[in-house]
Amino acid sequence: MKALIVDDEARVRKAVRLLVDWEAHQIEEILEAGNGNEAIGLIRQEKPALVIMDMMMESGSGLELMTWVDEFAGSTKFIVVSGHNDFDFVRQTVRHGGIDYILKPIDPDMINSAVSKAVSAWRAEEAERSHRQHQNLRLNEIKPIFGEKLLSALIDDKVNAEASLRRLIHDSIIPPDIKISRLLLVQTDSGNNPLLRRFGGDSELLYYAIVNICNEFLQQQGTGIAFRYWGGPPEIAILLWEPHESVTSLISRMNQGIFLTLQFRMHFGISTPGAFPAHLPAGRAEAAEALLRRNLLRHEDYCHFAGEEALPGAGTSMGAGAVAGGETNVGVMTGGKPGLGAVTGGLTGSGTGEVTSRKSGAGAATGGLTGSGTGEVTGRKSGAGAGPGWVTGNGAGAVTGREPGTIPGGKPRDKRETAVPLSFADVQEDWRMAVISGTPEALTAAAQHWTQELSRRGVVTPQMLNDWKADALLLRSRLVREALGSQAANVLAELEHGDQQNPSPQPSGYSFSLFAWRDWSLTFMQQLSRALTDRQQKERNPMTEIVKYIEQNYPSDLSLQEMAGKFQVSREYVSRRFKQEYGINFSDYIVSVRIEKAKLLMQNPGLKLAQISEMVGFHDVKYFSKVFKKHSGHSPKDYRDQAEH
Repeated sequence: MKALIVDDEARVRKAVRLLVDWEAHQIEEILEAGNGNEAIGLIRQEKPALVIMDMMMESGSGLELMTWVDEFAGSTKFIVVSGHNDFDFVRQTVRHGGIDYILKPIDPDMINSAVSKAVSAWRAEEAERSHRQHQNLRLNEIKPIFGEKLLSALIDDKVNAEASLRRLIHDSIIPPDIKISRLLLVQTDSGNNPLLRRFGGDSELLYYAIVNICNEFLQQQGTGIAFRYWGGPPEIAILLWEPHESVTSLISRMNQGIFLTLQFRMHFGISTPGAFPAHLPAGRAEAAEALLRRNLLRHEDYCHFAGEEALPGAGTSMGAGAVAGGETNVGVMTGGKPGLGAVTGGLTGSGTGEVTSRKSGAGAATGGLTGSGTGEVTGRKSGAGAGPGWVTGNGAGAVTGREPGTIPGGKPRDKRETAVPLSFADVQEDWRMAVISGTPEALTAAAQHWTQELSRRGVVTPQMLNDWKADALLLRSRLVREALGSQAANVLAELEHGDQQNPSPQPSGYSFSLFAWRDWSLTFMQQLSRALTDRQQKERNPMTEIVKYIEQNYPSDLSLQEMAGKFQVSREYVSRRFKQEYGINFSDYIVSVRIEKAKLLMQNPGLKLAQISEMVGFHDVKYFSKVFKKHSGHSPKDYRDQAEH
C-alpha cells in the first residue's frame, strides 16, 4: 500500500513522516509532493491508497486537489492537515469524502487514528471491488467471447458468416429456424466516469454487466441474444428474432432492469426487420444511424427506429413503456412495399400488433384492427404495408398515427416543432465576428445565441453535434490562416493542444446538456480569439522586427542608432526593451547571436576559425576567440574538439 504526503513546507512533510506509524498500518511506500499539481501527477502514476494533504498551497490548493481526487481517483482516501480552523474547509472536506480534518500542530494520536480509519475504509472497499469484479466475470461465463465473435462475424465477416452460423446453431446459441431478425445497438459511453467508477474504471466489465442484464430478459422467452460486437468500436448489439412482445415494450423492461442495477437508462438504435442473416450488416448500419439521428432534447425517448425522423419537442416517450399490459404475445408487423396497406382485411383476434410503414402507398392500416386487444400502429411516412406478419397475440398497447405535420397523438405540430434544424452556417458569421472582436460580451453572446437557437428549434442530434464540431474546427483553421499566414501552423498546433485541456462534451453520451456545449463553445472561441490577438500584437511589436533583422544581418556592423532609425523608434526605447525582454543590452544580444551561429559553423571541419570569425561578423580572429571563450567557457579549438567527439 502507498501513501502520499502533500504540503508546500518540507518540514511539515517530514513531521508527518515521523509521526505516523506506517509499519503498523501496513503502508510500505511513502511519497511526497510539494503542491497540488505535482500530487495529481503522482496519483495518476502511483495510485496511492491514502493522501495526507495541506489546504493552502501556492500551486494547486488542497481544495482543488480533493475535488480532483473525488472525481478521478475515487478509491483514494484523503486526510486534511491544515493550520486553518475554517468551517468552510471542513465542510468541503466532508463533502468530497475526506476521512478527517486535523489542525496543526499535529497530534500523533489523532493522525494515527485518522490513518487507521482511512486504511480500513480503503481495504473494505477494495475487497468489495474485487468481489464485484469477480461476480461480473462470472455473469459473462454463459456467453464466452468466442460466441460473441461468432455472432459478430454474421455482421462483418462475409467469408466466415456461413461457418459461424452453423457453429452458433450447433452450440444452441441461436435457434436453427430464424427467418426474420432485427438488430439493436445499445448506446455506450466510455466517458461516463460515475458509472465506470462502480466497475473500478474497467469499461469491459461494464459492457459485460449490460449484456447480461439484457440477456436475462431475452433468454426468458428465447427471443434474442445480447452480445458484445467485436467488429469495430465498443458496441453492445442485440439480435432479436420472433419477439413475443413489441420492441418498445421489451426495451422498456430491459431498461428498467438496467436502471435498477446501474441507475442509468440506455438508448437503443433499432433496425428494420430483414432476412436473417443477410440483412444483419445493413441492420447494424441502420441501428447506428438511428442513434446518430436521435433527438437529444427528448430525454425520455430511449427507442430510436431506423428511418424515423428526429421529431422536435417533448413528444411521446417510447422508452417509458409505450405498451402497457402487454408483456406476452405482442407482435411487430413492418412492411416495405409501396401501394400495399400495412394491414389488409383486418387483424383479428385478441392480439396486439405493432404496425410500422415506411414507404409511400396505401394507408398504414386498412380494413380494420379488431379483437379484444389494442394495436400499436405507426405510420412514419405514409402507407407502406407489412410483410408477412411477425407475431400476433394478446395484450394492450398504444395507437400512434404520425401523419405529416402531426406529432404522436395526431396533434398538429406547432411552429417550434416544424422549424428547420440549425446548421453551423446559420451562426458562423456570429462566431467569426465575436472572435475577431475579442470582447467578453460578444463571445458570451455568440455562445449563448447558438445554444438558445438549438433549443428553440427543438432538434439536436449526435450527428448534428459532430458536424458542428467539425465545422467549428474548419472555421478556426480558416481564421488562423487568414490572419497569420506562415505562422498559422504553430498557432493551430497550440490550439489543438489546448483542445485536450478543453475537450468537447461527448455527442453520443448517455446524457446531454446544452449548458455544457455552450461552455465548451465559449472556451473554444476565447482561446481562438486570444491566440489571434496575442500573435497579432507580437507581430506589431517593433522588437519582433528588430530581432528578426538582427537574425538576418548579424555579420554586418549593426548599431543602436541604425536600429532606432530603421524602425522609427528612439535609441532609448531599443536599449530599454532589450534589457526588459532579454535581460541583456543590445550589443551583448548581437554578440550572443554571432557566437551561436559560429557554433553551428564549427560543425563543418572544412572551415577555418578565421573564416568562421569573418562569416559571423568578427574581423579579428584573436578578438573572436576571446569573446567566444567568454560566452561559452571554452576556446573555439576546445569547443570544436568536444563537438567532434
